[in-house]
Amino acid sequence: TAIERAVDLSAQKQPQPLAAAAKDAAAAAVLMGSISAAAVGFALLWGRLSMLAFVLSNPPDYVGLGALAVLVVLTLRPPLRKG
Repeated sequence: TAIERAVDLSAQKQPQPLAAAAKDAAAAAVLMGSISAAAVGFALLWGRLSMLAFVLSNPPDYVGLGALAVLVVLTLRPPLRKG
């Protein structure tokens, strides 16, 4: 937004194609930076993410029992008071 404000101030309230191109270039740079950061993060965490996917696809038996216990507790709890 700081670049956009500076471009707007330099354009002096008149539409200028060069100012629009500068804003578009800045937005593209931000987009490419965020995509690059996501790719680097994914590459660094690939081992842990694949291990997590394996554990989630083959959960131990107690995970199902724990989920069932949470469901029973949430179903049988007393209603919340309003006010």
